[in-house]
Amino acid sequence: MIYNNFYHQILQYVTRIRAEMVEFVYQELTGSSANAAGDIAGYTVRNVTCVSVKDIFFLLDSSDSVGTQNFEQAKKFINNIIEEFSSKDSFNRFSLLTYSDEVQIVFSLGRYNSLNIIQNAVKYARYRPGNTNTASALRVVDELSTEDLGDRYDAENIVFVITDGTGNVNEDDTIAAADNIKNKGARVITVGINMDDPSEVESMASSKRDSFKINKYDDLEGVLEEVVQNTCKNGNVIEKK
Repeated sequence: MIYNNFYHQILQYVTRIRAEMVEFVYQELTGSSANAAGDIAGYTVRNVTCVSVKDIFFLLDSSDSVGTQNFEQAKKFINNIIEEFSSKDSFNRFSLLTYSDEVQIVFSLGRYNSLNIIQNAVKYARYRPGNTNTASALRVVDELSTEDLGDRYDAENIVFVITDGTGNVNEDDTIAAADNIKNKGARVITVGINMDDPSEVESMASSKRDSFKINKYDDLEGVLEEVVQNTCKNGNVIEKK
């Protein structure tokens, strides 16, 4: 379940303690700090990883406007994020949903544990064009956020929304659906691509910092490092060995 505000406060405390432990070990081994992003400014995102405890949902727009090629690029972007959050020292889980007229649950949080299996499930997710039903995708996240389906009370819930358009199915419910999961403790991070009006993705996001806007799908790779470091809040971004 997505925890309430009380559990959210407990989570922040537990995650901070774990982060401090990771920081201490890292300093003992390397003689330097891993906490600040500036400490790893010389590394590319391929050389860093996030040590954290998060349940991460990806909501991927599969509407008509996306197209097959862009859909494939977005899946590669998701797999890159998953890789950066799959250190042996991390305790992260992942779920993928695609959406157009309807929502397709590709896999829930507790379904897969192997990185290779997870990335293959993302890779082979089908493109199903249609309209843009972002609201229903957000509502399904709420439904999937149960212990039986792998959601953990002591993990921070992250919900990525990757889209190139505003909702046009149940659109009056989009912001309310985002607010619903945010009020239960989830952090919503949006990636808006080539959007004439970014107001919806900005409103869905938990903060201005959690709303990324790019001009085209080709730009996803360029924003990857910033997305990883921002998402790793309450964790540690460290150099890969």
